[in-house]
Amino acid sequence: MTYADKLARAAVLVCGVFAACADDDDVVSTDTRPATAQVDIATAQAALTTLSGNVDVTVTSFAPTASGAAVSVACAAGGQANVTGHVNVVPVPVNVDVAVEISYAGCQTMDGAILGGSLQFQQRVAAGSQPLRVETFYMGDVQFSGRVQARCSTDVHVLVDETGRTVSIDGMFCGHDATEFNLQVAPRWGT
Repeated sequence: MTYADKLARAAVLVCGVFAACADDDDVVSTDTRPATAQVDIATAQAALTTLSGNVDVTVTSFAPTASGAAVSVACAAGGQANVTGHVNVVPVPVNVDVAVEISYAGCQTMDGAILGGSLQFQQRVAAGSQPLRVETFYMGDVQFSGRVQARCSTDVHVLVDETGRTVSIDGMFCGHDATEFNLQVAPRWGT
């Protein structure tokens, strides 16, 4: 596998970092705190880990329609995500252009969490970066029930290297500065 192929796979993987599943009409949450309320850091880290670890299925399963209509994508353990936008990842020359909006509807993850709410996800190659860096933006409000109980406002910017390691992170997640979190994009592409 060429370096460019690995980068393209990494970009698709990073696309997954926050895209799991759809509209929150079917989500029943016992968490009545507003999305801006700060939750404890351990719960926030669990929420971020759940969100980032269960997203790649949504973006990689998403095929935009010519009309721009929302596409329903099944979540890993039930529920759905309604996704609109575009995904364009080209390995040679490397191009990453992703901009999707995801509405979660009872999106169940394999680790027992249920996602509700909505998220905007954008990704692109960082301009002029050598070595290659991929910028990723997550913005929205996500509710977690089941194994993780939280309501989280999300405004996070992550810069990762070609291996998926975080180079820099800033913004806010669950009322905490994003720099407080351990965020690693798993390099699931070939060696």
